[in-house]
Amino acid sequence: MAKEARKWLTQLVHKAQVCIKSFCNNQEKDKKLITVPAGSLTLLYKNGILIEVLTEGSYLRDEKTQKITLVMDGKLELDVANAIRQVCPAMTMKFDFYKIMPNHYLLAEQQDIPVQIIKDNGSGKIAWWRGKNSMTFKEFDCEHPEVFWAQAHSDEKIFLKKNNIISSATIQPDETDVLLHYYKNELLEVIHTPGTYVFCNHQGQHILFPIKSWQTCLISQASHPKLKEFTKTLQLNHNQILIVKKNIDGTVKLFENAGKYYFWNLPGDDMSFDIIDCNQLIVPQSDMDKLESSIKTVKQKLETMPSHWDEYQWRYLISDKKIIKQFTAEENIVWLWKNQAEIQGAYFRMIPHRQQKLKLAGQTVYTKDKASVKISCIIPYSIPDAEQFIQNSPEIFYQLGYHGSITGMLEMEMHLTFQMVLRDIIQNYTTEELIENRKEIQTAIYNEIKTFEDQYGLTIQSVHLRDIILSKELQDMFNQVMVAEKKAQIKTIERKD
Repeated sequence: MAKEARKWLTQLVHKAQVCIKSFCNNQEKDKKLITVPAGSLTLLYKNGILIEVLTEGSYLRDEKTQKITLVMDGKLELDVANAIRQVCPAMTMKFDFYKIMPNHYLLAEQQDIPVQIIKDNGSGKIAWWRGKNSMTFKEFDCEHPEVFWAQAHSDEKIFLKKNNIISSATIQPDETDVLLHYYKNELLEVIHTPGTYVFCNHQGQHILFPIKSWQTCLISQASHPKLKEFTKTLQLNHNQILIVKKNIDGTVKLFENAGKYYFWNLPGDDMSFDIIDCNQLIVPQSDMDKLESSIKTVKQKLETMPSHWDEYQWRYLISDKKIIKQFTAEENIVWLWKNQAEIQGAYFRMIPHRQQKLKLAGQTVYTKDKASVKISCIIPYSIPDAEQFIQNSPEIFYQLGYHGSITGMLEMEMHLTFQMVLRDIIQNYTTEELIENRKEIQTAIYNEIKTFEDQYGLTIQSVHLRDIILSKELQDMFNQVMVAEKKAQIKTIERKD
């Protein structure tokens, strides 16, 4: 009896377990397992409404619910925080509420290191989880960011700039730079007073554009009414040089390409802009003064008067057989544009006005008695009137090109002429007369060649017979005659005695 009772009881327990298991299986068919990790919570929504807040652990919940898992650290959306507070009031202790004034930001920091910038979302409040690390908040006014900027440390400044919250730039007291303040591509103001300028970008991007003196500006900037006093527009034509000089420190830059240039002309730089015309032949002294600091750069474009000019010369610039300019003795340096000199075929000419000496050296001539002698003479001359010389000897003055000198060409012309005069006169004298009447012959030669003064436009001062060289036979004969004469003189003296 007891055995049957135990068997019946066992069967009854088994049926109960099967029924319970079947019931549980039917219940779990509409459930899902939700696991919430540590440091997080899960929000369960049904039909868009928050119905439950789950903390750390595992849960079976209706499969039709939606879940959102939040990490309990950092900023919490305000509407989410309010919903959590209504569904689960106990969770209110897990986060704090902060107020944000209009046009203000909150800078969240951990151990003075900025980690997040918080903007006003329109409600004037934010919620923040109470995390493990203590978080501090610094508030600054977007309308007056310079106040916060003056007290901020370097990490805060870097963080704000990196996140495009603040724009800043500085004009040092010893600088002449200018800041252009743009907002939404519109120039708001031009700043040129030394100081640090800070702008908040909460309503859009502010751009502080620093201007350096040597920067070329844009056409739009050069024509902007607010920038006219800070810009300079110049048109550079072909074969011109633009010299821009910052007189405050003497820095100079050259521009040679034709076109339009737009420069910043900032207060304090004392900028000067000069255009040098390279189409003229002679460089005026005023242009040379401007080019002085840049002469090394433009030296290949210039040429000067020859270095051998001295105070005893008349100086001329010649082109196409015309005198372009006569230079005074005070004009020791004359600069030309090399390209124009080549185009116009221009060159310098010098006429000496101090005494010169024409040398007729070793001229072989025949005397009246058919003796061959060599005569050398010196003929001092000068050019008293340059204009008269040019008028009388244009072929010498104009046709020398780039080589030779006036005196060299002139003496080459006179040499042949005077040589013929010398021969014509010497052949009227015997060898003995030539030796005895040197002064008479010098006067005769002088009178003859002086007639050529007007032909060349010069003045001949005198003629000096320097050497009269006889052949060896004639020398021996004259020596024998001299010996005989001396012997005869001795005999005469002896007879008298």
